[in-house]
Order: sequence, then structure tokens, then C-alpha cells
Amino acid sequence: MRKKLLSLFVALSVMVVSFPVGVFAETGDTTAANETGSNETVQTDGTSGTSDNTGSETASGEDGTKGDESTGNTDGKTSSDNTTGTDATGTDGTGGEAGTGDVVTEEPEETATAAVSKITLKVKEKSKSSVTLTWELYDSEGTVITDTESLTGATCTIEYAGNTTTADLLSKTATITGLKTDIEYTFKISYTNEDETMVSASASITIKPTEPAAVTDFKAYSGYARVVLTWKKVSNATGYEIWRSTKAKSGFKKIKTISKVSTTTYTNKVSVNTKYYYRIYALNGSSKSSEYASVSDEAVRYMTYKITFKKTRTLKSHDSKKVTTKFKAGTTVTATGYKTGRYVFKYKGRTYYVTRISTKNQKVGQYSSKNYSKKEAEYFVNQKGLSSKTKYLIWVNTYTQQEFIFKGSKGKWKLVKQWDVATGKASTPTQTGTYRIVKKIARNNGLKYWNIVYKFSIHGKAGSWKLGYPASHACVRNTNEHAKWIFNTCPNKTTVCVY
Repeated sequence: MRKKLLSLFVALSVMVVSFPVGVFAETGDTTAANETGSNETVQTDGTSGTSDNTGSETASGEDGTKGDESTGNTDGKTSSDNTTGTDATGTDGTGGEAGTGDVVTEEPEETATAAVSKITLKVKEKSKSSVTLTWELYDSEGTVITDTESLTGATCTIEYAGNTTTADLLSKTATITGLKTDIEYTFKISYTNEDETMVSASASITIKPTEPAAVTDFKAYSGYARVVLTWKKVSNATGYEIWRSTKAKSGFKKIKTISKVSTTTYTNKVSVNTKYYYRIYALNGSSKSSEYASVSDEAVRYMTYKITFKKTRTLKSHDSKKVTTKFKAGTTVTATGYKTGRYVFKYKGRTYYVTRISTKNQKVGQYSSKNYSKKEAEYFVNQKGLSSKTKYLIWVNTYTQQEFIFKGSKGKWKLVKQWDVATGKASTPTQTGTYRIVKKIARNNGLKYWNIVYKFSIHGKAGSWKLGYPASHACVRNTNEHAKWIFNTCPNKTTVCVY
């Protein structure tokens, strides 16, 4: 009896050792199938199986088959194989090998090239023939690109005025030379990304020329209803700009832009008896001198008379309109000349004549002891277009009470003599206008060297008579020496202009 119990114990012990714990399914409805082997094993459902001496065993899993778990020995003892995984189940219900030593590695992601989404461009003058371009690069989020490794060696294209050049994109700067002043240049920079998208930017600039120096030696000369301006050429000037006003410090308006470099004179038509103020600037293309030269002058003046109407007179204007105007007794007007026994005056822009006997209280309105220069005298007669049937021409200026003698021809008169005279006083004024010497008389009324001109004469004077102001009875008084020179030098038909 004791031997039977011992044998049963041993058999049970072998059974327990031969079946690992994991062989039983959780459902409790599993059976062990032993295809080979002579050792009997006990299953959980009480049935018996056999165990192969090689130790190869299989057991059913939940819904598949269990892989090799251990390798048996010939002596019926169990052992585990270190190279085989245990308890591994594949996704399809088949137990997989988990301990084979295979390694899975991920491929590194390829670094993307930094895409330029925006370029900004600035242009700045470097010299009068070159500019500096600078630009900045931005990504799609509007942030300045700082990681520029992938852009190393990239180039951008710069286009301007029909020219194309390239530059290192990352340098962010380029210098463009060979430019000209006063031309607007538009620069376009562009770059094409690896994905063929292009970004570009543009900027424009006009290089201003160097500012010229101020004009020097600016002078003004009186002429016939004109003022002649002259100046010294400025070395780097390409032209000049002239401004004018009738006030010394305000009201200036530009009246002329001179674009010819060699021009250093300008003749301005003006109203007589009005003073003008001038300013001149030098130009170099679009650049203008910050300083100006200034001068003032007026056209050649003539003497005026203040006359008062003795009685009411109705007069017609001497123009195409023939406007009739009534001038009441006591009205005072300013006469600018005297012709054929009548004072000439202007009223509301129209010219009227009134006889001397219809006026009273005649007074000289203006005259001056100023002397016009040789250049001004020549400007006057040549601008007025005076001619003569001889090679001489005489101009008597009532404003300065001077007489000028010229030699030459129309437009080419040159002054040869100049001296003081005395023209008619306000009540007996000298006839104004242009006439000719028609006759010569050596002596008349006790005076010598009469040069008869229409209704007045140019002659000598008595010893006590003074010159330089209106004093005669209509004639032009000279010293006897000067009257003699005209008598002997300027033949009949010589033109005489009284102005």
C-alpha cells in the first residue's frame, strides 16, 4: 500500500513539472494534445495525455496555437530555450517571436530650404554717379530670415534702366555705378525660390546735381522800356533763374529760366517810371543755388509835368476806342510829353492830348541829375530802333537833361559824345518825339550855332544861362562849344530824338 501511494505521488509530481502554468487557458475549457511521447500528463478537465521524451509540447491558446515554449530533454525533464520568446501573440492571433533581436530605425527628415516670401528694398545716393541698394529677406510669417545656411551661394537679379546684374542674395547690399543726375532710376531686385516662386521689390531714386555757386557781378542797366541784366558766368551752372518784384523784400515772381549755359544777359521789358527789384539764382540741372544775387533798376525815364485844367474840357482818347471823357476845371493830371503844342497824358490807361493854353500851373513833375552810362545810352537808341539818314544820331533825354551823340547805323550805334543841356521848362516844354535837323544858322537872336529841328532848335547859350535843369523856352540849350561841334559835325537830316 505504501509503495502504491509513493508511485502515485511520483507520477503526480512528474505531471506538475511537465506542464507550465501558462499552458492553461483562462476559459478553463482547454485540452492538452500530446501527439508523441510516452509520459502521461493530467489535463485540467481530468483527461490524460502523453508526453514525448523529446519534450516537445503544444497547447491551445484563446483562439490560436501556442508557439514553442520549452525544449524537452531525453530524460523527460523540461528546460527553456534562451533564443525563443514566450507568450507572444501576433495581431492575427498567431503567436509571434518577440526576442529575435531585430532593430527598427526611422529615416531622418530632409531639411527644407528656407523659402523667401518677401523682399524689401531701399536705395540711397552714394555719389553723384552711384547708389547703394540694401535689402532684407522675410519668411512666410513676415519674420526676418536668420537661418540662412540653405541660402548660401544664392544670387538675386537687379534690373534698372535696361540693365541687368546679379548680386549675392545674403550680402543684402549692392553698389550701382555709372548713373547720371536728374534721371529717375527704378531698381528691381528679384529672387526665385527652389519651388520656382519668385519674390521681388522695387525702389526709385533721382540723384540731384551738385548745388551751384551763387551768381556774382549781377548788374542792371536802363534801356528803352527795358531793364538789361548782366552777370558773370558760374562755372558749374547749366542755367539761371530770374525773379522780379516792384518791392524790395517781397512779392517776387519768377519771370525767366535761362537754360543756355553761355548766356549771361537778359533783357526785361518793363513799364516806364517804375522801379524793379531783381534776384538771380544759378542752376545746375534741378539744383538751385541757395543764395541769390540782387539788383534794382528801371527803364530810361522821361521828364513829366503836372498840369491843371483851366476850364472843363471833354476830350477823346487817342486810340481805336476814341473814348470820350470830361475833365472838370481844376483837375490835375501828369503829362508825359509835349507834341505840336499839346501836353500828352494818360487817364485810366488811355492817352489824351490837351492844348497848353487850356492848362495852368504847369510844373515839372520829375527830372534827375543822374547821368545814364554809355552802355545805357547805347541800349536805349538801339532798342528803340532809331535810324538816321546820316552816320550820326542825337538823343536828348529830358529826365536827366543830357544830350548824347552817336555814330554808326541802326542797331549799331556807338556813343561818341555826352554832355548836360537845358530843355524847355514846364510851361514851355521841348517838343518830344523823333525829328531831323533841317537847317543850320550860324547866329540868331544873339545866340550862335543854331541847328534847326522842326519846332525847336539845338543852339548855344548866353553866358549866364545854366544847364542841367529845365529852363529854356522850348529849345535845347548847349554850351557854345558843344553847339558848334554839332553844327560842324552832324549834317542836316541827322535824326534827333527827344525823350
